[in-house]
Amino acid sequence: MIERKKSDSNPSLDEIWLSTDDRLFVEGDVARNLYLVKEGSLAVYSEKDGAVIATLNQGDCFGEQAVLAGGCRGASVRATSDVCCLEIPADSFKATIDSLSPFARTFLNALLLELATHNAIKTRETSDLKATEPVIDIQVDEISRGFDRYELKSLLVSSEHKFSAAQALLLRIASSTELNTTFISRDQDLQTHFDRGQGLVITQGLVEIDSPSGPVRLGPGAVIGLSGGLAQLRSTPMCKILKTVNGLLIPTDKARSELLSLKKGLYAIFKSVICRILEVKSVPACLEIKTK
Repeated sequence: MIERKKSDSNPSLDEIWLSTDDRLFVEGDVARNLYLVKEGSLAVYSEKDGAVIATLNQGDCFGEQAVLAGGCRGASVRATSDVCCLEIPADSFKATIDSLSPFARTFLNALLLELATHNAIKTRETSDLKATEPVIDIQVDEISRGFDRYELKSLLVSSEHKFSAAQALLLRIASSTELNTTFISRDQDLQTHFDRGQGLVITQGLVEIDSPSGPVRLGPGAVIGLSGGLAQLRSTPMCKILKTVNGLLIPTDKARSELLSLKKGLYAIFKSVICRILEVKSVPACLEIKTK
């Protein structure tokens, strides 16, 4: 049974207590809060086939994608032990994000979209997609048809739109003027961007990357190389251009500086996102805030 009580450490927020197999939320629910795991562990899973997308443990944050995008839950979450989570209202999280610089907002949206890309790749084996179908394929022109740029921006900051979390995140990134565009037709040019420490948001085109479960195709809406660039990893996924790519480049040196300047609570949320994308328990030293 789920119990709710005021947090002793932060009385303005609630703690949510769950027992094993309790469901915190279900895929398709409206996203009104995000959560920080204080004790225990949870599984993020697909309601369709029960496939586990991620395991959450103490210190992990989750639910931020749908909250920031103003959409519905893209997966379900259940407790796999006795659990205590700190519940953070969507409004306060959004207000904190909105107070950041335009580049920081765009970069953090891209980081959440990279997490959506990572989750789509992980569930590839249990999906009904054919090997030739991309796991991410968001056609911006189709979903934004009928709106001019200003109408779209106004709609995206409201809770009235019908876009999925990934669609809303991509539209916010694409409508930003903070990132440089690129046109990539050769595999080596894509690798050069990664070598320079640039993450890529695909807005048109198709690439194929190697994954533990085999080759996976990524179309518009996929984000590649952002977390790896932030973490200054030397290895990047092998990518093949299948259809010429138009995209947006994210300079990870600048993004890293923005990340390290975030307030403690917000930094903890996005540090957790990076750990989930890279599948590590802690971030490398270059992403740790140095205490004086």
